[in-house]
Amino acid sequence: MNIIITGGTKGIGKTIATTLAAEGHHIAVCARKKEELNQFLEEMQNEFPKQRFLAIPCNLAHKEQIAHFYNLVIEAWGKIDALVNNAGIFEIGTPSEEAEGSLEKMMTINFMGAYHLTRQVLQNMKQNESGIIINICSIAAKNLITEAASYSLSKMALYGFTKMLREELKPTGIKVTAILPGSTWSTSWKGSEHLKPKMIQPKDIADTIVAITKLSQSATVEEIVITPQGGQV
Repeated sequence: MNIIITGGTKGIGKTIATTLAAEGHHIAVCARKKEELNQFLEEMQNEFPKQRFLAIPCNLAHKEQIAHFYNLVIEAWGKIDALVNNAGIFEIGTPSEEAEGSLEKMMTINFMGAYHLTRQVLQNMKQNESGIIINICSIAAKNLITEAASYSLSKMALYGFTKMLREELKPTGIKVTAILPGSTWSTSWKGSEHLKPKMIQPKDIADTIVAITKLSQSATVEEIVITPQGGQV
């Protein structure tokens, strides 16, 4: 399969990319920093010489860059089989006290980027009458986190978009899945390594996505909630 992963050069996204590549899939990622893209490309080509990889600069806050990224992938591959909307940022702050502009920032990166890229990718998937769209939402989309107000709102928007899109696309053969993880280990938890054993591991999310890609055409996972065994951290 030809799979796009946003925010795929580090953290959870890179684990997803590596795990899918190990399954034999071809991977295209986008990120803002060229040095991270170059490093990703070198590492993946060395580890998986039989797979095809694309690493393209793209700031998901800009629609024109999203369109450019999509066009480059289509020029290289011609077909997109799956899209994993993984890119996102997290900031703390209550509704009345969070930093000015926090809502706009969260909505732009966590929701609008996925919204616009998905609309681009659907042009290709509809032509092929197949495809999988996987949106990495958050348990915060269902259980709001007051201390991360704008983050929760942005993930609610992504979750709502996922549900609407699924209903629209049911007759087309295109599958839409929401993954809602709880506390997941990533570099943003640096300094709190003692919490790592209590948290969801990035590989857990990646393995879940692999399982979704292996379902028959007649089956889909509408949404899946993944939580730490001992509860939220």
